[in-house]
Amino acid sequence: MSKLVDPHICPDCRAPLDVAGTCTGCGLRLVGPAAAELWERMNQADRLVEQLRAAPALVVPTTPGLPTAPPLPTVAPSRRLTGASVPVILLALGGLCLLVAAIVFVAVAWGSLGLVAKTTILLGVTALFALAAASVTRRSLRFGAETLWLVVSALVAVDLAAAYSADLLGLHGIPEREAVALQGAIVLGLAVGVGAWVTTTPLRRMHGLVFVAAYGTILLAGAEAWTSDHNPGAVAVSVPLLAGLARAIDRATGGRLRETALVVGGSALVSWLVLVGNGIDRLQETPSDHAWWADFTGWPLLVAAVLAALAALLPRRVARMPEWSRMVSAGGSLVTLTLLAVGPSTGATPDLLSWAVASVALAAVAAVAPLAWARPAAALTVISLVGWSLASLTRPFAVVSLMPTTAPPDRANLGAHLPASPHDAAAWTAIISVLVVGAAAAALLRHVPSADVRAGAGRAFIALGPAVLALGATTGLIETGPTVLAAVVAWSGTLALAGAMTVTVRHDASALITSLIFITYLLAIGFRTALPSHLLVALLATCVALALATAYARAEHRLLAGALLPILAAATVALAGFAATHWPYLTGGRGNAAGAALVGVAAVALLAARPVRRTDASRLTIEGTALVTGLVATALPTDHASVAMVLTVLGSAVALVSVLHRDRDGAAWIAIALLGVATLIRVADDVRAPETYTLPAAVLLLAAGWWRLRKDPRVGSLRALASGLTLALVPSLLLALDEPVTTRGALVAVGGVAALAVGVVQLWAAPFVAGAVTTGILALRHLGPVVDALPRWISLGSLGLALLVVGITWEHRRRDAAAVGRYLGSLR
Repeated sequence: MSKLVDPHICPDCRAPLDVAGTCTGCGLRLVGPAAAELWERMNQADRLVEQLRAAPALVVPTTPGLPTAPPLPTVAPSRRLTGASVPVILLALGGLCLLVAAIVFVAVAWGSLGLVAKTTILLGVTALFALAAASVTRRSLRFGAETLWLVVSALVAVDLAAAYSADLLGLHGIPEREAVALQGAIVLGLAVGVGAWVTTTPLRRMHGLVFVAAYGTILLAGAEAWTSDHNPGAVAVSVPLLAGLARAIDRATGGRLRETALVVGGSALVSWLVLVGNGIDRLQETPSDHAWWADFTGWPLLVAAVLAALAALLPRRVARMPEWSRMVSAGGSLVTLTLLAVGPSTGATPDLLSWAVASVALAAVAAVAPLAWARPAAALTVISLVGWSLASLTRPFAVVSLMPTTAPPDRANLGAHLPASPHDAAAWTAIISVLVVGAAAAALLRHVPSADVRAGAGRAFIALGPAVLALGATTGLIETGPTVLAAVVAWSGTLALAGAMTVTVRHDASALITSLIFITYLLAIGFRTALPSHLLVALLATCVALALATAYARAEHRLLAGALLPILAAATVALAGFAATHWPYLTGGRGNAAGAALVGVAAVALLAARPVRRTDASRLTIEGTALVTGLVATALPTDHASVAMVLTVLGSAVALVSVLHRDRDGAAWIAIALLGVATLIRVADDVRAPETYTLPAAVLLLAAGWWRLRKDPRVGSLRALASGLTLALVPSLLLALDEPVTTRGALVAVGGVAALAVGVVQLWAAPFVAGAVTTGILALRHLGPVVDALPRWISLGSLGLALLVVGITWEHRRRDAAAVGRYLGSLR
């Protein structure tokens, strides 16, 4: 069987075939006409192979003048070095050795030779290598040609350096800078000339000569322009000269030396940057605007701007520049013109005004200029917008951050003055800052790509505009050092304006989010400004909380995909709590009163969450914010008893929510934890009168539980009344155990009996168990002194007698126990 035809093996990957003719390796299906034709062709190939194997060896005659058939290609084993890598390495090493030999020869043996010998050697060696390079180039040996032309270029550079040092042809009389420039020009000319000639050969292109051209350009431009003593004039001249040279090289060679032209053109860009750097150096060294404009010290920036503008304005038939390149040139022109117009630093206020005028000018270009200029101006305007926005937002914060963080509790402190502004600029410049922000934002609307997004941005601009202007005016007022009352009133006006304008964009998500972020910033600065006065903080927080509550009640459900209502709900609870912590100080209260007020707000919010809910998410947000607010309230009191009171109120509110609402049954565990911690604190701190706040809370919980039992026949008394009974009896019972023969002990006993009676009459398990346990514990506590006074024999005798009675009446008690079990089973 031949190697080609095998009905069990795939003809492609040689993997086994299954019974359906499908390859198990590559998945090829050998079914259909194509498979049959392949089978026939492979059979034919097998026959040809057998014929070749059976034929005798033949000698192929050759006829003079006729080409012979090429031998069949053979497959060579893979090697670590490819055929191309060998000549590359060898030629590189050979060229390096020749270059090192030339340098060593010039450095060591050069001085012992005469002038004629030196000239002959320079010209002869370089000419020989040039002839060899030209010969290799004609033979289309790329690696050899690249190497030899690099060697020739290096030899030319070495020859020129040696000729200068040996004063051949009077070269030593040329200044060193011009000699370096001459060397660069010759090397650049060699690269361009040889490169142009190579384009006429089969090689077409010589990559190594591009690096030679770059080296020559750096020598020429660096010596005559970049490091010239005539800077920046020479630099300014070099920009168009180098650009024109690049254009000439490209046009003269029909674009065949495009890489070399780009290298030369890149050096023109470097010259332009050097020119801009010279202008910036002068900008920093000039002491005043008068010297800047009277002596026209900044002319390098003007020249740089004109050159960049010319590059952007050249017709397409003259300069075939891509559009992005024209925009970059236009942007460079705008940047340098801006630097020129702003001038040197002469003071905070003049500098701010100069940059403001420049920013507005850039915004105008972005708004009305052709796109080639408008787009780079828009990019610069974005940077300007960010900078001016940050400056406008941080100016008021820099002032109010210097104010005290605590308020005197004994006075309103309305007449205290704000500190002096840390800014050197005049206060009225705050209005200039926000005007620039508005101009920049308006100019950028043109460049928003989507019509819908542009419309939304326009609505946001309209909504924020009045408030931003008011921010500038208020900032200017704050920086003049007004009273705290004046500053808070002015800032509240700005906040009210921002809130009113936000309503106009409530249906646009992006504009609404932007407005809410701005309002949050205004709130933070406003509260920080009002901190030195408890009255102002309380009033501001209360007014804002009422406004947010109104917005929560009137807002539509779908705003911000339903997220706005939870945000408004959480903010309302938080600000109401913040206001509550400051109101007590106005009546002489301190931390304990503040904690009580804050937990009161938390309790009210917990109880009101379900009645005022707009959505399930808003209810959950109110409850979560209220719980966190109540926990924060525990940090305000100054003693443990007040902390226990705060936890009791919070736990009672959570328990009440659990009792009143079936869908919050799980909250009972939170209430148990809070009330348990409060009890532990009272026991550890030996609180003597917890009834002042535990009994009112217990009454409220019991009333709610009673209502729940009447309303919902399915709920058990333990679920409805346990928290109220525990809060009503346990704190007082723990204190009564120390002194049972007191008014407290008597009242606890009365309460226990009353609970037991209610449980018996109503068939409720919770009051029955609570009353029985309380009464029993108190009864046993009363027996304590009597037991201690009795003789031991009486105690032992009584115990034995009791055991006998129990044993004798066992059967009777079993019958009674069955009756009691039936009674307890009937308890609710």
